[in-house]
Amino acid sequence: MKCIQCENPSLHESDFCATCEEKELKKKKHLYFTLYF
Repeated sequence: MKCIQCENPSLHESDFCATCEEKELKKKKHLYFTLYF
């Protein structure tokens, strides 16, 4: 499988590679905080 954002090989059970996965997580966390605080 390839990363859906950058064509690098994706992580097991994921649509993203390690780099993009981290970016997505940061985005989600940020969203979480802005919604709940």
